[in-house]
Amino acid sequence: MTANARSVTKSVRLRREESDLIAEASAREHLAEGTLLRKWVLDALDHVRLEYAIADYSAGELNLGEAAARAGVSVARLITELDIRGVDTISPEHFRASLEHLTDLFGGSEKLGAAGQARTERT
Repeated sequence: MTANARSVTKSVRLRREESDLIAEASAREHLAEGTLLRKWVLDALDHVRLEYAIADYSAGELNLGEAAARAGVSVARLITELDIRGVDTISPEHFRASLEHLTDLFGGSEKLGAAGQARTERT
């Protein structure tokens, strides 16, 4: 958390059994219950970020680099996660989007863009 970030308090109601399990986990992990709950929430948010980035990538809304940045992971880790889920990382749509992104970043000729378009149309 940055120096200027403000904390926000969230509260949740639990059943007695859930509260008892948190107390047990707290004792086993040698962490205060609040610390343990914060760790669990942050871990869950990391998971949600990754799942949303994968969904947006799968929908063609993001390229690999953008999805990795949104998920807060490396491109290599994202590729591994996509592979685990059986998501193709080299579909024609993703190839075209990645080529356009690289052309925007590094510049390129119309010939390069046309070559990429022709390649994706053949597949």
